[in-house]
Parts: sequence; C-alpha cells; structure tokens
Amino acid sequence: MRLWLGFALLCLLSGVGWIVDEAVPGVLTGLLQIAVHLGAIALICMVALLIRRCHRRGRWLRIAAWSAGMIAVPQVLLARSANHVPSLTSVLLFTLVPVVVVVAEAQRSDRFGANDNPLSRVAPALAGTVGAALLLPFNLPSDVAGRVWFAVLLASVVLSGLSAVKLHQELQGAPLLKSAAVYSGTTALIAAGFWRAGMVVPNALTKEAVLAETLRWALIDAPVVLLTVWLLRELRPVAASVRMLLIPLVAILASFGIARPGLNWTITAGCALMAGGSLMLLWSEPPATYPT
Repeated sequence: MRLWLGFALLCLLSGVGWIVDEAVPGVLTGLLQIAVHLGAIALICMVALLIRRCHRRGRWLRIAAWSAGMIAVPQVLLARSANHVPSLTSVLLFTLVPVVVVVAEAQRSDRFGANDNPLSRVAPALAGTVGAALLLPFNLPSDVAGRVWFAVLLASVVLSGLSAVKLHQELQGAPLLKSAAVYSGTTALIAAGFWRAGMVVPNALTKEAVLAETLRWALIDAPVVLLTVWLLRELRPVAASVRMLLIPLVAILASFGIARPGLNWTITAGCALMAGGSLMLLWSEPPATYPT
C-alpha cells in the first residue's frame, strides 16, 4: 500500500508543480533551476551519508549513466528544442515512454509467445497516449530545424524508456540516499553543463523570490526526486513508467479545475483513456519482489 501511496503522491506533486510556479514565482528557471535544485538534493544526500567511501564504483557509474539517459539528457534536449517544438507537443511525445518500456520489458522477459505476453500491455499504453492527444494540441513543426528537433525528442523518448528499464535493474538492493545522490547529482551536473545565461528569464533577486524558490525545492523537487528513485527501485519498470501518463493527467485536471472549461466528449474521452490505460498498466504490474 505504501508504494501506491508514494506513487500517487509523486504524480500529484509533479502534476501541480506548475501551480506553485504560477502562484509564487521563484528566481530560477529552466536548466539552471534543475542544476541548482538537484545539486542541493545530491549534496544533502551525500552529507547525510557522511560521504562514506563506496566500494562498488562500477554500479554507481552505471546508475549515473542510466540516470543521465532517463532524465538529464531529455531535460537538456527539451530545453534546447523549446524554440522549435511546442511545449505541449513535447509533453505528448513523452507519454510514449510507457510504450517503449513495455516493448523493452517484453524483449527482456523473452515471453513473446507466452499467454501472459507483456506486449499485450502495449494497447493500454497506447490508449494513454491517444487520450493525451485528445487533450493536448499536437503541432508538427513546419520548418526543417523544428522537424529535426522533433526527431531528436522522439529519440530521447526511446532513450528515456530504455534507460528506465536499466536503471531499475541497477537500483535493486541499492541504498536510497546514495541512489538519490547519484541520480540528482548526475542530472544537476549535466544541466549545469548545458545551461546558458540567455535561457533564464531574469527575476528580481528579492527575499520573496528566494523564499519561493526554497519552498519549491523543499515541497516539490526534493520529495519528487526521493519518491522517483524509491519507486524506480521498488516498482517494476512498466508500473513506474505510468507516471509519464498520470503526471500530465493531474496537470491537465488541475488546469481544468482552475479554468473550468465546459465538458465535451473530447475532454471526457481523453481523460478516460489516460486514466483507464494507466490503471490497466498498474493492475497488470505487481510491485517488484527484489530484496532492497
């Protein structure tokens, strides 16, 4: 039960983060915000561990590599493609991550001919993406640069899904704080490396803005990172990937709650497909039983 409560909390916090940003805007944005916030999380985790010497460097390097593939590289590409691919189109693309994970898990399990073929989960995963397409506008870029970036983002979706499967394997039996430190530290370093000052929307460096940034870090980003690493370790990859459908769904429902648009068949069908596909995937994937 605690896994599902944690999963629900992760989706809720991630889905309403934009409301916090709108209500109390901070001083950081984009890759710089990712670098600072996740860097602080990594530092605190390492301090909590008293920076003990790690005797299994190979494993931690692999965790760092797969963390980069799952979150850091896609975040950098999303930031760099922002002027070419509409943000909602990018969100829609990343709802395909569960499809990639389902296919990757089917190959790894070697059960293509079995009655419980994992590929049967492709249908609910695709249903979730179709539901998102009914709710989010899809605009294929018309210029060459935009289409190149669209293809790059699509490739990063595949990279994210495959990396998530590998990261789940490497996290088995790994301590949570060390894993969170490597996960967040890797992402922070890569984000910092690709950050450019021109990508930041400047805000006045006031006490209120700094307080808002700190609250965002403490109430949203830090819990989200710890919950993400914990759930990536404890849940099977397909179940963990469902967050890529539920987080946008929570954000969409929150925006509907604020804007109060009139309901129509498109909104109803889209929400039903996203929720139904997510529930079917979660129902078919019990928690992992690996030792932790």
